[in-house]
Amino acid sequence: DMMCRSIRNQGLEPSVIGLTDSTAAQQLLEHVYAYVNSGWPILLGLKVFNEKGEEQGLHAITVLGYKLSENSVLPLDSDQVRMKAHKIKYLYIHDDRVGPYARLTFDAGRWIIGVESISELKTFDTKETYEPTCLILGVYHKQRISYVRIKQTCQNLQDFLLLFCKSDMAGNESQRQEMGMIISALEWDIQIENVQSLKQRLLKEDRAIKGKSEIITASLPRFVWSIKARRNDQEIMELLFDATDIPQGHAFLGILHYNRFSESVFRSFGDYCQTSYTKVLNQNEFDRIPSDHLWGILDFFVREKDYQDSLDGLFGKLKTPKYVKPMEIEKDGLLYQHPWILFAGDPAVVLEEAKKYIWVINKSGALVIGHEDNSQGPEFGGHPTLLRGE
Repeated sequence: DMMCRSIRNQGLEPSVIGLTDSTAAQQLLEHVYAYVNSGWPILLGLKVFNEKGEEQGLHAITVLGYKLSENSVLPLDSDQVRMKAHKIKYLYIHDDRVGPYARLTFDAGRWIIGVESISELKTFDTKETYEPTCLILGVYHKQRISYVRIKQTCQNLQDFLLLFCKSDMAGNESQRQEMGMIISALEWDIQIENVQSLKQRLLKEDRAIKGKSEIITASLPRFVWSIKARRNDQEIMELLFDATDIPQGHAFLGILHYNRFSESVFRSFGDYCQTSYTKVLNQNEFDRIPSDHLWGILDFFVREKDYQDSLDGLFGKLKTPKYVKPMEIEKDGLLYQHPWILFAGDPAVVLEEAKKYIWVINKSGALVIGHEDNSQGPEFGGHPTLLRGE
């Protein structure tokens, strides 16, 4: 209770997760992996045991980081998805009895505390073991979508993709088998991320990522859930969800394709969703809150295209100017040269051969024509002066 009040005093909302059932180790690793990079505090409540296995009392520590191994430290059940979080071999903690950056090693259901050796210095060893009892997260107060819902979405999406692999829409029998094997072997990486961090990460990417420009230019919530799918440590796709949405909301924001396999799968998957959408909706009764956001993903793929989508297909996505020249600025705004604005079916405009013209397509799909240079006065300029910055 005192720790929760302390978290509230820092402007965060405490979220308490019990770690007492058979899934305790799984929940601990997954929540630490999902939240530790967010910068929010992670407190771990635990029982302390001496070298004889006798309980010494309760204790609390702060989790600061982790180290991954090559393989999962937890057994994989047949109905589980492969999680990158299950590869956590060490937890790095701050323990006021030991000091900062102590290391916990997972072994036989308990955690052994120690300090990594640096050169020839002797390592710390108390002969004690820890048994986690609860996890206390300090989260953004508007975060309404929990990790559990995102994990369930991940599980159900993989199951739905495997159903898709059995349909004729996934290709011939050989293609379906290969696709099913790849999807079954995917490793899933779930983390919560600040939207600024997300966009900066994408801006630094040199790879051709389909959907990148849409995410970078979109108005997104402050925090998003990221689900990455990997194969042999290579990213295949990334799905983004609004962490501040309500449980009844769609939450799904979009998908990033890191390679052609992902693009080809979801191109056919979109057609499959058109026929399977009603079945999924019927499973999510309207008198209760769905346990996941799979239906939000399906709705994303089955929604009807509107006029703006048609314009995007014809002319590409809307873009802001790369730069604005000083001559195109007047006081606090852009110069406007009162160009011709033509829609389909409008009378043709007679242009003079001796003059140079520039043109753009505006957000309504109209052809906008103006003069190219400013040699004839301040009313002339470049492309930004055709649209008044709109």
